[in-house]
Amino acid sequence: MRIANGTDNLQAQVWACYTLGHVSLARGDADLSLPVLEHARALCEKGEFPVYRPRVLGALGQARAFTGKLSDGLALLEQALKEARTTRVAYGYTALLIAQAETYVKDGRLDDAARVAAEALPLARERGERGDEGWLSDVLGTLALRRGRSAVDEATARFEEGTALARELAMRPLEARCLAGLGEADLLAGRRQDAQAHLTEAVSLLRSAAMQRWLAPAAALLAITT
Repeated sequence: MRIANGTDNLQAQVWACYTLGHVSLARGDADLSLPVLEHARALCEKGEFPVYRPRVLGALGQARAFTGKLSDGLALLEQALKEARTTRVAYGYTALLIAQAETYVKDGRLDDAARVAAEALPLARERGERGDEGWLSDVLGTLALRRGRSAVDEATARFEEGTALARELAMRPLEARCLAGLGEADLLAGRRQDAQAHLTEAVSLLRSAAMQRWLAPAAALLAITT
């Protein structure tokens, strides 16, 4: 960002702000991500950025959702998806669908989350977006958990898929979140020893990556197993 801000290159400034905001989002840090993503959106107003603008709006929607403003977040995500469809920008489109599905889960709109995830999964597979496929496993696992004990086997399978893919691709944030999900599914199914193992690993990964938003809930679940 320091380098980009020292130039007159709007494209470089937008991308620098977006990537910094995205890293902060991956850690669940809305306080840091919101101002840089708001700045990225303001920069987008100064030029034509059909590739970057949908991703900026989508990330901003996620950040708003992290602060509890779910309606605002969903509105921004819908705007991002609409602009991506209008300009036929495929890059990052699946990730926007994943963010929308995840936000629907947070809002308790499980049927909407399932519908969006069902749209995203074949796209990720068709385009070879294996990282996005891994994040979809996490969303689908979380969605199954929200449906309760009757869907615990599905949740376990989804989180196991996500964990395996994360390890293959060295995606540590995804691995951490899937392991935390696995631990929660284990507890729901009464598998206390498995839960302890999965949550211990998840807490270690979450702590090392400074993913504070997910660390505290995982640590609380781990305390139940000891």
